[in-house]
Amino acid sequence: GQVEGGLCELVGPGDALDGGNAFRTFVRCFRRVIARYTAEDVQAMHGAAIWRLVHSEDRSLVQNHFRDRIEGRASSVRYQFRIVRKDGGIRWVEVSGSITRVGDRMMNQSIYRDITQQKQAEEEQEKLRAQLLQAQKMESVGRLAGGVAHDFNNMLSVILGMVEIIEERLEPDTP
Repeated sequence: GQVEGGLCELVGPGDALDGGNAFRTFVRCFRRVIARYTAEDVQAMHGAAIWRLVHSEDRSLVQNHFRDRIEGRASSVRYQFRIVRKDGGIRWVEVSGSITRVGDRMMNQSIYRDITQQKQAEEEQEKLRAQLLQAQKMESVGRLAGGVAHDFNNMLSVILGMVEIIEERLEPDTP
């Protein structure tokens, strides 16, 4: 998959989760190739609108990791989430990042890797695994049914044999 990264100066936590400058610096690291947004597109997003770049189901995950990093609770992270491209397409990305001090400034180094193909392959593998499990269940049911039918046939053969013996012992005019 495609890889993007960058070194961005961290700003204070006060303005981070409302879509302020801090998150924009992170967005700058993956916006061009993976998300297909221009710098102007990102700059035009005001306030919390910048979070539209993160899939709605993954927003809290990303916000929590982001908050932990800029508030100093995590010096490095690695996690996966979905982004929404400018054209509306969904892509999976994996972010690896660390916080480092350069002189008196705190810097964030992040690498974003497009893992969409890997995720699609995992989904396909899971579908195949489910199909195999279903086939194994059907095979087990088939074997069980075959065993029951065989046992039933054996019992039926005994019953039919006994009926023949009884018929032989009966008088010809017995109803």
